[in-house]
Amino acid sequence: METKLNMTTEDLKKLLKSKMNEYSMLNDSLLEMFERNSSFDVINGMKNAMGETEADIKNLQRSIEEKIIDERGDGVGYSLYDKIRKQDSQDETTN
Repeated sequence: METKLNMTTEDLKKLLKSKMNEYSMLNDSLLEMFERNSSFDVINGMKNAMGETEADIKNLQRSIEEKIIDERGDGVGYSLYDKIRKQDSQDETTN
């Protein structure tokens, strides 16, 4: 599979939708496990899978946002520290 850097925004959005569907299915399965009174270990395994999928969703959302900013070209091209300047030695002697 391609890395996220090589994927288009549309590909990332499709992958995000797929992961969201996966999360929904895992959630439905978890609810069924509760209804069937499944074991603690099985339920925890499902919760772990859901946590991993949730992390994937958040990473994909972040990747999409970064990709959109890169494509628009309105990303910040400077650092906050670029706006901070040290006082000249003359400024220091007059104060």
